[in-house]
Amino acid sequence: MNWLKRLLRPLATLVSIIASFMFVGAAHDWLPYWSTLAIFGMILLIITFVIFVHELGHALAFRWQGGTVDEFAVLFLAWRRSRQGKPGGMGWARRMGADIGGYVIGHFGATIRTRRKAIWVAAGGPLANGLLTILCLLAAWSINAMTAPDMPSSSATGLEIVAGSPPETADLGQLPDADEVQQIFDQVERIQKLEAAQAILVLIGLNSLMTGLLNLIPFSGSDGYAILRHWLQRRGRDG
Repeated sequence: MNWLKRLLRPLATLVSIIASFMFVGAAHDWLPYWSTLAIFGMILLIITFVIFVHELGHALAFRWQGGTVDEFAVLFLAWRRSRQGKPGGMGWARRMGADIGGYVIGHFGATIRTRRKAIWVAAGGPLANGLLTILCLLAAWSINAMTAPDMPSSSATGLEIVAGSPPETADLGQLPDADEVQQIFDQVERIQKLEAAQAILVLIGLNSLMTGLLNLIPFSGSDGYAILRHWLQRRGRDG
C-alpha cells in the first residue's frame, strides 16, 4: 500500500494540473463575452462550491452511519461543534496542509465504528460529486430547448436582398422598424444569458466529476486510498 500511495500521488497531481488547464480553456471558449477577471472569479466560485458539496457528502454520510460531525472545513474556513467546554462556530481551518480543499472530522461515539461505516464515509464525497454532475448536466441539457431563437424572418419584414444584385434592386423601403429591431436585440441578449447559464452548469458538472474521480485515485490522503485500505482490512478480517 505504501508504494501505491507514493506512486499515485504524482500521477494525481499531473492529472489535476492538465484538467485545470483544460477547464480554464473551456471556460474561455464557452463564455466569449466575459472578461478574463470575471471568468477567473467564476472559476473560483465553482471550485469552492464543488468542494463544499464534496465535504457535505462526507458529513451527510457520517450522520447517516450514526456518527457526529465535529469539524467541517472548506478552503481556509471551518465550522466546529462545541465540545468539552470549547466554544464552537466559524474559524480558520487547521488541517489545510494535510487536506487540500477541505475536510470533515467526526466521531462515532457509542456507535461501533466498522470498516463498512468508514467506507461509506469516505465514499460520501465522490458520491455527492457524482450526483451534482448528473443534476448540472441534466439542467444544462434542458436549457437547449430554451435557446432556440424566435426571431422575425426576412420575409416577415418584407426585406429581401439577393446575393450578387446591386443595392438599388433591394427593397430597402421595408426595413424592420425600431420595435422589431429592439425585439431582435432582446432575444439575442436572452439567448446569450441562457447560453452562459448552460456553460456554467456544464463547467460545474465537469469540475465536480473531475473532483470526484481524482479523489478516487488511491494516493495518500485521498478518499480512494481510505476506501481501498478499509476494504482490504475488512476483507482480511472476514477471510
